Amino acid sequence: MEGCFIAKIRGLPWGTKEEEVLRFFEGCNIVGGEEGVHLETYMDKPTGNSFVEFENEEELNKGVSRHKNYLGKRYIEVFRSTREDMILRIPIETCVRVRGLHFHSTENDVVEFFKNIPIAPNGKILQKNPDGRSNGIGFIDFMNLKGS
Repeated sequence: MEGCFIAKIRGLPWGTKEEEVLRFFEGCNIVGGEEGVHLETYMDKPTGNSFVEFENEEELNKGVSRHKNYLGKRYIEVFRSTREDMILRIPIETCVRVRGLHFHSTENDVVEFFKNIPIAPNGKILQKNPDGRSNGIGFIDFMNLKGS
């Protein structure tokens, strides 16, 4: 998705904190500092995976260049990823899943439907089947869910 500069990180020691991920990517601009680091958990336990949001393509490229560098005694894998993959794996409090969308729905239709609730930049994802057609499911990341 245009405007999203996200890397998936694998191989983190299970006790890794956001600030350690920031140190691993020292010299790279990460959106919001620690808020741009999303540690993946399963049943409230760390998985050793994370997603990191970089400020732009150049910063993402610098981050991906750290592929197979070490954090402590562990080598870390760094791959390009997507906002959709991150949303599917990381619970985001302001993100909701919508189902039953018409198969011809567009992002503009979603924006119009939720016109009274501010949607985050790049916060609209409509899933597609392998043939490129909508499957009627989407994810909407709102700026704030208070008052909605």
